[in-house]
Amino acid sequence: MIEVRDRRTGAVYAERQVGARLLTALYTTWWGRLLLPLATSRVMSEAMALGRRGPRSAAAIPAFCDEYDVDLDDVVRPPATERHPQGWTSFADFFVRDWKPGARPVAEDPAALLTPADGKLCLGPIGRDARLRVKGVDYGIADLLADQALADRFAGGTWFVVRLTVDDAHRYVHVASGRCVARGRAGRLQHTVGPLGDGRAVLVSNRRWYTVHDTAEFGLVAQIEVGAMLVGKVRNHDCEDCVRGTPKGRFEVGGSTIVVLCQRGAVVPDEDLAEWAARGVESRVRAGERIGIATGSAR
Repeated sequence: MIEVRDRRTGAVYAERQVGARLLTALYTTWWGRLLLPLATSRVMSEAMALGRRGPRSAAAIPAFCDEYDVDLDDVVRPPATERHPQGWTSFADFFVRDWKPGARPVAEDPAALLTPADGKLCLGPIGRDARLRVKGVDYGIADLLADQALADRFAGGTWFVVRLTVDDAHRYVHVASGRCVARGRAGRLQHTVGPLGDGRAVLVSNRRWYTVHDTAEFGLVAQIEVGAMLVGKVRNHDCEDCVRGTPKGRFEVGGSTIVVLCQRGAVVPDEDLAEWAARGVESRVRAGERIGIATGSAR
């Protein structure tokens, strides 16, 4: 079970995981563990997602929204048709829904670091050895970025992780403005990023796409999109030069995670986020809102 604090309301609740019964079987039973290498492969994730791409899957959208309290007031809804009264032509089409203009206002202060997406956020320090610890698992930045020299630039800095679940709109934005200095992808598996995946090094084994931007406010900032079970594709836009709060891309079908790395001394995380993260509680955040403030002394 994961505890989550809604940043807007202050309410703390226990998160329900979509598909918990199947995931529990895969990760806790002997036969599930035998099938796990196949289930977490890209080919199988694509095959398992096929049912959500068919037109019949659209019929499940209303019940899904009711069960998981999905707010549709702030998203673009396609016109209803006789065949598709919900507007969306499939669950996969609904999954990549976009926000209405103005629904995700960007924090005005250019010194504010933005959250990249709607999701559940935790944060912490990057060690002087360029390693970080997320939910009891140690990760090397060099493993995340597949570049030791680049990883060393983030030693002693700060990490933010935003975990998206199926009920979130899977769009994401640039957290800061800057010029792209590195990009790439790595990993091949697609474990769940939910609580049943805890204890596995999902951030370095799962398929991921990363970009590193040189920014005026924060120095180098890395933004890493991590795919998960049923997420077969990440659609990134051109990221050579980026403007904070503008669309960076989207995930397609499933849960997923975004990691943001900042250099030593570059940012002070917002106090409420840091306080709840220290308790082991994630904070539910929205794309474009402030999660930290630049210090002006990145190094």
